[in-house]
Amino acid sequence: MTAAVVGRRTPERQRRQTSRVLFLTAAVIALVPVDFVQVTATWRYVTLAALVVGVIAALWELSHADTVVVWPALGFGALVLIFNQFMNFNPIGFLTLLAPVVIGAGLAVAVRNPLAMLVGLSVLLAVSMGVELAMHQHLFSQFFGAENYTAYSRDIFRARGLIGQAVPAGMIAVGLAAASWMLSASAPTNRTSIRWVIACAAAVSVLTSGTRSAIVCGGALALAIGAAGIYRNHRSRLAIGHRVAWAGPLVLAVGIVLTAAYWTTLSNQRVFSFDLLAGSASLENRNYASLVFEDWSEGCSGTCVVFGSGARSLLTALGNGLGFHGFTTVDNVFMSLLWDFGILMLVGLAVLVMLAIRALLNADSANNRAGAILILSIVLSGLFYDSLYIRPTLLLFGIGLGLLGITTGKTVKQ
Repeated sequence: MTAAVVGRRTPERQRRQTSRVLFLTAAVIALVPVDFVQVTATWRYVTLAALVVGVIAALWELSHADTVVVWPALGFGALVLIFNQFMNFNPIGFLTLLAPVVIGAGLAVAVRNPLAMLVGLSVLLAVSMGVELAMHQHLFSQFFGAENYTAYSRDIFRARGLIGQAVPAGMIAVGLAAASWMLSASAPTNRTSIRWVIACAAAVSVLTSGTRSAIVCGGALALAIGAAGIYRNHRSRLAIGHRVAWAGPLVLAVGIVLTAAYWTTLSNQRVFSFDLLAGSASLENRNYASLVFEDWSEGCSGTCVVFGSGARSLLTALGNGLGFHGFTTVDNVFMSLLWDFGILMLVGLAVLVMLAIRALLNADSANNRAGAILILSIVLSGLFYDSLYIRPTLLLFGIGLGLLGITTGKTVKQ
């Protein structure tokens, strides 16, 4: 009897093993830039294997945890993909679109300290971006295979880091920072130090990527967090600790002085050169989404309107002549969702956004609020680039979904 009990895996032991598997598979998804680099055959098979193993581990973890929202959201996404690819099913495409979200949700439920995980990811991304800028070379992309293109703008080198492309790297950095900042409110110790690390890591990633859209997205998220905080405290007296009372104005004054002293240096960074957007191919390509919508409304009907034309069909159409100046994306995730997956997917995303806003305003759990702001950050960033087929972004979206759905205490079913 004793030997049988000892040999039997306890739920807690199984959960620890599953967590390790999820960490490993999520690391492969985040670190191998398969969406932007022509990776070698070995790395391509490694990423596919990680997706398969990670999905199995994530589904086991989710089935043994008490969550809300997560299963309905994943089920809805799976059904849309099934109907979308009913006539031309592509298991590899199905796996690469849904698996990162499932793995992210499972990881969020399994991890014991989501704040440490998100801050660690922020720092790791910032270090990789800083190293590439210092070396003036895309080191991490070259490690996994051949580059698809070289990202230069006005002869300014733009770091890509672990993500493999500058724009999503900057956007992911902002999303990680916003969620980490939200979670840091519940940190028992070293809250100020943690927030300094979060701010510095985000600043390094955004500045080295040269992504102006990340500044806009970050500002919008800061307003959302501030407005949610005011709403949550509107019935209670706002208490300000004595340290914040004297240190807050001092830190603000020092920040203003340093910004004024180094404004010339900062203003020369690409990330602050909004005046150069006018007439640029980048801006015109984003505006081109309205013309693409007209083409969709004229050529799409019946089931196409509801379920879309098929995964990656917009990319194919743009590559076959519909595109602007050779772009194969309109840098607008909503247009891509509409074209590829129809109105049904947009409706589902709108419902999830409403649930996220509700959690941000009313949820008592810091995990739920962090998941909400992470989902909102990715949805908002969709106005500036197409995150639909970028695996690290989908992984982060899954982490946000998992955090949003975690019930208080993260109870595990026995």
